[in-house]
Amino acid sequence: MRRSDVGCAHWVVPLVPKAGARFTVHGVIVVQAQSGEPIIAPSCRLHPDETAEASQVAARLPTHRAQPGTPCPSTLV
Repeated sequence: MRRSDVGCAHWVVPLVPKAGARFTVHGVIVVQAQSGEPIIAPSCRLHPDETAEASQVAARLPTHRAQPGTPCPSTLV
């Protein structure tokens, strides 16, 4: 969607502060997912008796400096 297209301002406005003065937002690609699947570590599928999803999540939180239940900071909508 080009910046001049009707309705594009809805998507461009939240991006402008993130882009800053050095970059111009010329257009936006809008993607709408039709379905989704949880992202599960391969070890949970390969070794379900030895691996718990909760322990995998807990082990990764410090690596990604994330807090449980907090939204992704890049979420726009």
